[in-house]
Amino acid sequence: MITFYYQPNANWIAESYYYLNTIRTLSYLRDDERPAVLVYCPDESAFVEFSKIKYPELKLVSRKQVFSQGFFDRVLNKLRIKVFTPGFRNLGGTIGYFSYGVLDSIRPLVQNLDKVIVWIPDLQELVLPEFFSSEEIERRKEIHQKIILQGNEIVFSSDSARKDFINAYPGAQNKMHIYHFSSILPEHNHVSFSAIKAKYSVHESYYFAPNQFWAHKNQLVILKALLLLREQGLYPKVVFTGKQVDLRNPGYSNEIHSFISENNLNDQVKILGFIDRIDQLVLMKASLAVIQPSLFEGWSTVVEDCKAMGKSIIVSDINVHREQDHPAARYFSPKDPKQLADAITADISSQIEFPVSYLYDNQIVKSANEILSIFKA
Repeated sequence: MITFYYQPNANWIAESYYYLNTIRTLSYLRDDERPAVLVYCPDESAFVEFSKIKYPELKLVSRKQVFSQGFFDRVLNKLRIKVFTPGFRNLGGTIGYFSYGVLDSIRPLVQNLDKVIVWIPDLQELVLPEFFSSEEIERRKEIHQKIILQGNEIVFSSDSARKDFINAYPGAQNKMHIYHFSSILPEHNHVSFSAIKAKYSVHESYYFAPNQFWAHKNQLVILKALLLLREQGLYPKVVFTGKQVDLRNPGYSNEIHSFISENNLNDQVKILGFIDRIDQLVLMKASLAVIQPSLFEGWSTVVEDCKAMGKSIIVSDINVHREQDHPAARYFSPKDPKQLADAITADISSQIEFPVSYLYDNQIVKSANEILSIFKA
């Protein structure tokens, strides 16, 4: 039994996609290979999406369910957790898979597991420290050091992240793994684009940029590229989606809106905010191409969505994007709006076609075997 501890984070939607895609990926294994999976979440309202997964070996348990027995049973269970710290073994888990961000707060609960696996998606705070407070950098360092001292196994989302960790903590002896997650998209082909187009007042051809409005997502370079294209008499439209809140850089969204207003880009730019996942995928599919300008990623869900959908992409030339190896990509330096403008110009002239022979299912099977090998190791 593998226990995933999932603590919903409204400000980091990619984490929920990660867990959902990981469990869906396991369904690509042979029947005799698929492990039993338990998802434990304090709040059962977060199980809506998990309950849609067609994985026979999946069980969902909330804190409320654990303590739903009679009064005396509830008292005994609370005492067991506080005094005997039986951990997730009470729920049937022998392997625990946790995000590094929650492990420290629930460490007493995992002491009796046969194996604790910690997922560290990236070390952005070391690569782009200007986007973090000194307190946040120190907090993350302390968590990583505890993981090292505890000897927990670590899963990274990319080889790029693994190398960043080794450079930061060269003495770490933890067993390390890489799991390249794949996107298994929810069914969306039944949704009419005309209905979505009307819903969001998207009436012309457009490029699509689906990212949270965080400073490292670098939407500003797209706006600067649009100004350069205007000088050439080109006026492409760009539709943005994503939450417009950056807790680390609260002024970033205002900076984006001010730039649009000051440079009269309102006719070329539409910001829809955070929208339904199905709507997002329909808009992505109908776009001319996706633009992913991020300065940093642990493993980009946007890139994987495009690979799964067969959608071309204009993507920032960073190590992890090269590692993701999109088969129909144009790369540009994320700090050079002219390179992006040139890439858009080239795309307007001739869009890159997906290779006919490309099968994303092959990557999903590879991902499934990667995660299975981690559980078995």
